[in-house]
Amino acid sequence: MSAPELSAPQPSLWQRSKDWYRSHRGLIVLCLVVLIAILGTWGIRIAAPEKPWDWTAYHVLRLFTLNTPPVPDEANVPWQLNLARFLAAAVLFYGVALVAYRMVSARRVMSKAIRFQDHIVILGHSEEVVPAALNLKVRTGQKGRRGGKWLRRVVVIGQLSEHERLELASAKIAHLSAVPDTYLQKILAGAERIVVMDLDDEYTTELAQKARHFADEKTPMFVLFNDRKVAEQWRNETGDLALCRSSLVAMMLLRQQPPYAEDAVSPPPIVVGDSPVAGAILRRIAVGWQQPAEQRHVQVASRDEEWIEPAIIGVEDKVQVTWRRMNPYVEVCAETVRGIVDSWVRDHKERYATASPTIYVAYRSSVHSSPIAKKLAKKLPEATVVAVVRDRETWEIPGAETDQLTLVSPREILSSADTILLHPHDLLAKEISADQARWPADMPGLFESLREPGARPDEVAAVQAVAEQIKEILGAAGVRLAYDDNDDDAVTILAPDQLRAVAGALRQTLDQVDGYDLTRAGDEQEQFHRLVELASRLPVLVSRCGWSPVSARSAEQRRFTQNLKHLAQQAHAQYVQTAQKTANATESANAERAWEELDSYAQRSNIAQMANIPVKLAIAGLSWRVSDHPAIAEFTDEQVEQLAELEHRRWFHFELRNGRTDHKHQREWDELTDGQKEYDREPVRRFPVLLAEIGLEITPATLS
Repeated sequence: MSAPELSAPQPSLWQRSKDWYRSHRGLIVLCLVVLIAILGTWGIRIAAPEKPWDWTAYHVLRLFTLNTPPVPDEANVPWQLNLARFLAAAVLFYGVALVAYRMVSARRVMSKAIRFQDHIVILGHSEEVVPAALNLKVRTGQKGRRGGKWLRRVVVIGQLSEHERLELASAKIAHLSAVPDTYLQKILAGAERIVVMDLDDEYTTELAQKARHFADEKTPMFVLFNDRKVAEQWRNETGDLALCRSSLVAMMLLRQQPPYAEDAVSPPPIVVGDSPVAGAILRRIAVGWQQPAEQRHVQVASRDEEWIEPAIIGVEDKVQVTWRRMNPYVEVCAETVRGIVDSWVRDHKERYATASPTIYVAYRSSVHSSPIAKKLAKKLPEATVVAVVRDRETWEIPGAETDQLTLVSPREILSSADTILLHPHDLLAKEISADQARWPADMPGLFESLREPGARPDEVAAVQAVAEQIKEILGAAGVRLAYDDNDDDAVTILAPDQLRAVAGALRQTLDQVDGYDLTRAGDEQEQFHRLVELASRLPVLVSRCGWSPVSARSAEQRRFTQNLKHLAQQAHAQYVQTAQKTANATESANAERAWEELDSYAQRSNIAQMANIPVKLAIAGLSWRVSDHPAIAEFTDEQVEQLAELEHRRWFHFELRNGRTDHKHQREWDELTDGQKEYDREPVRRFPVLLAEIGLEITPATLS
């Protein structure tokens, strides 16, 4: 997550005094009115005790219209009545002056806002508006300087409470409750960015439509909706950065606290609660943290399960949900979640590094989320616990927190300047950098300096260039980026010739980056190898940033991905046969086990081997095509050796990224015995047969 937002400059004593007066003036006026009523009634009863009480009340009210009640002796008017008359006149003139001041002030602010250039306009009155305005003012811009911090002009337009108006006034942020369309058009004309955040989606849509109508079409606009489908529809139709609140919170939260470790075998993440954010976390894990062709497993504990189906509708094939009933009681939560954690079988934990479980607590009320999360952090010290609360400062107890517990506020995330100003391209650049940094030193990726602090500036620029050109890069393979995460044509695995096309587009993009030298990656073959490997990761990484990579050849790719488990079972059967021929040269116990007897890690390893087939074919200059009667190609000895070496590299990398660093076969290809190499050769010899079983025929590459 981003660093904590900077606050506005501390106000002076004079400013604090004005703020106190503004926040209490209503109470002051009310006290004066009560005092006037008491003094007026007292004075009139002294001057005219014979008059009835309704007559007295009537003339007390007339004091506020500067009318003096008739008294028998004008020369001896009681001091109480005179004081009431004076105070009533003062209150009346104060009210008139205040209304006039507000009208003049609003006109002055409006006139000033019209002259602004390169400012940010925030429309709406949700709870994120004021903190967003404060954060945007002090975290961005180059228009002025106060107290050593760069400040930017921000204009807020919307109905706010008195307290919120005071906050903006203290920070010298222009606020207008309402603006005529003619003035709104002028205010938006010079805006650098427009932010729309309201409580109601219908009103948000109206504001966004009006803003888009009046603003320059090139002005970027950030729009927050409550409903995911409304946000997707607006984003697809306008191209504006329209996001669902709960989805955005889940996306940023998962970047801060990932559900899976990148260097160890991870247990299924646990989602506790039933709020919209809980549903968004579940969905984002399915579509944003899915490895190619993998079905993610997520454990859920909540009072009921009705919310789960709407949360994962359209992505059911990407996630396996195990639900357990749990009432939101602190007394039972630890025992229930402990049972979930203990239900995960740590296969071969003595051979692989095992990550701790990650638990996300997201109830509709912070009254449930905070106590339950703190209880879980105390009772499960090995777990990482993340709690979603309305206001983080309210629920933080100094000294009661642990290193395993993180409190996250949706309001802080949604009002963060980094969130509002972050473009998906910037988010993708961070994901590419993180993914490349996770490549082991023994087999670095395309940008190997990213593995260490102080990355080369040219590689940082190269990553940014790839992110900014991602639509064109994937477009070279006929893949477009959509904003519907349950699009039927969304893919996570590209066909071999698509990978080659994307690799070519990557090369063209990198060649245009000043200072970046692709030859540092090695010879032409090694360069192409790393380009294809990065190309194969892009669909997963763009999905993590909120896009859906949609392919025109999705039917062909689904044919492959939907049969991956079947292919993996066939590959394991071949592995058993190879072990019998070579007297189990790898000395693996899996050589004597049927598929059903394999642990989950071994099954995942087999599936990953099959999912990598397009990468190997692309690097070897091969492709595939759909055929009702596929011919079975025969690889040459050179092709078998090349593909086998690629398979060994993939396996080596898979083992390292799952926390295994001491396998005796984690060596360079040339250091393996011939019998050990056969375990990589035999599977690739079977690729044509396996693909033919699902109607795919291997062919020479059609794209270079």
